[in-house]
Amino acid sequence: MGITLSIFLLSYAVIAYTPPTSNPPTDNLPELVNTGSDPQYIEGSLDVGGVLRGTGTIPNPTEETRPTCNASTEGMQWYDYNSKVLLLCNGTTWGAAGGNISCAELPQGGEWIDSGLGFCVMKYEARKAAGDIASSNPTDPVWVSISQTAARSACQAIGAQLITNAQWTALARNIETTASNWSNGVVGNGTLSIGWANTSNTVVATSTGPSCLYNTGTNACGSTGTHLYKRTHTLSNGQTIWDLSGNVWEWNNDACSQTNWHNSAWIEWNTVALSDYEKTNAGSLGNYTSANGAGRYYGCTANSNGFIRGGDWSNGDYAGVFSLDLRYAPSLLDTTVGFRCTVTP
Repeated sequence: MGITLSIFLLSYAVIAYTPPTSNPPTDNLPELVNTGSDPQYIEGSLDVGGVLRGTGTIPNPTEETRPTCNASTEGMQWYDYNSKVLLLCNGTTWGAAGGNISCAELPQGGEWIDSGLGFCVMKYEARKAAGDIASSNPTDPVWVSISQTAARSACQAIGAQLITNAQWTALARNIETTASNWSNGVVGNGTLSIGWANTSNTVVATSTGPSCLYNTGTNACGSTGTHLYKRTHTLSNGQTIWDLSGNVWEWNNDACSQTNWHNSAWIEWNTVALSDYEKTNAGSLGNYTSANGAGRYYGCTANSNGFIRGGDWSNGDYAGVFSLDLRYAPSLLDTTVGFRCTVTP
């Protein structure tokens, strides 16, 4: 018995664990990610074959700057901690990751609506939320005094894009062909509403919501009022959008060329000079004018001017869902100009 026990103890001593002689990775295998509450960091890529699960936040321990989206970063995902959006690089631009989701499920902040036209759109004009994040909500201040370039970047920062002229026109034409948007309840009969656009106003709408649905007087609003000054429009799918006409002008993600866009002072949309290109690409389907709440057109005074649409708080019948002003450079900063974002889910 004594001999057997001695052999066993000797064998145990030979195979005893020898600790590493230096910190990983020198002379050792890479350190494993294990369980526990202590912060952990891995220098290389982490490949996950199954579902990556977690109950905490996604950390950014080194506060890296998001890389440029190009061919070398195509397929990369990046979590924007400020706007709480998971982004995906498609080889050209960063956009919201996640595939086909409903507009109500968008990771971007605020309220988005399904236009029924192939894209989601901010229900409200872009608001400047904490951290200078573009958000669609009725409480934060409307984001104004922003250039077209900066507006484009603000939308991209939340995985969206600045609304295009084509998208805006599609919305306006959908509104035009929805009977409830007309004062007499029949398409083409009466006027479309122009929103917060009373010529005596001096500021943006004092609030946004059911109690401020109509512009009822100078810088005043109420839950009831005249149809002409109603701030919402209804899309054909039943969704409601605020301030597409009036309150502030909104940048579109487009620039004009005098080759196609007529250069003139304010004119009506039924002017013959607009019939060859402008009305087809930005005007109403019907032969409507400012008398119908369609707004007016101001021509392209210089190549590469940006698009602003909808009108502002004191434009009167110059405001309207089809109103278009092409006289300003993309660098314009003005308290009457804001923006709105869209997402294609």
